[in-house]
Amino acid sequence: MLKHLTVKDIPGRYKDLVDNIGIEGFRYLIENHGGTLIYVPTLKMVNKLYRNRMIRESFRGDYDETARRFGMSRTQIYNIINEK
Repeated sequence: MLKHLTVKDIPGRYKDLVDNIGIEGFRYLIENHGGTLIYVPTLKMVNKLYRNRMIRESFRGDYDETARRFGMSRTQIYNIINEK
C-alpha cells in the first residue's frame, strides 16, 4: 500500500518535508523510522564534524602549523587530534 502513496495523500504539516526529500525519501522514513523521533543535526554540527575529519586527515605531527592552517588554537587542534 505504501508504494501507492502520493503527495496528495500527505497531511499538510509534512508537505514541506516531502517537497525537500521527495516522496521516495518520505516513504523510506515511514518504512524505517515511522513513529520514532528523529534528531536532525544542525548544519553547524555537520560542518564541525567535517572540519575535524579534515584536520585529522591532514595532520602531520605539527600542532602549531595545523592550528595556523585552520585558524584555530594549538589546544583546539590537540583536542581534535586526540579525541577518542
